Amino acid sequence: MANEITLTAAITFSRAAAPTYSEALSFGGIQIDQAGTDYSGGSQEIGTSQETLGKGSITTIGYVIIKNLDATNLVQLGSVSGELGITLKAGEVALFRVSAAEVYAQANTAACNVQYLLIEN
Repeated sequence: MANEITLTAAITFSRAAAPTYSEALSFGGIQIDQAGTDYSGGSQEIGTSQETLGKGSITTIGYVIIKNLDATNLVQLGSVSGELGITLKAGEVALFRVSAAEVYAQANTAACNVQYLLIEN
């Protein structure tokens, strides 16, 4: 089977400063083949010490979509222990490919809940 994954992403930016600026970018219906068959997801509490997202039986993670459910605190993410280069402020969402064995996460001030889906590469 082919095209098991469909990606859709959109962002709109509008700035009322002088000069007024508005931009939108949207990608819809991007089809991706999945070599593996597994996925894992749900919600997880992320503490202030680095931990991994639950991945079930996934060997190599491909795509990640994640939302920080906290109303105040941020969560940092990365695919290498100690290197958390992605920041999700309260309520923010990210969609990205990692091609890694793990996704690491850490809350900055207090534990945060996240909702996520990991799809095997």
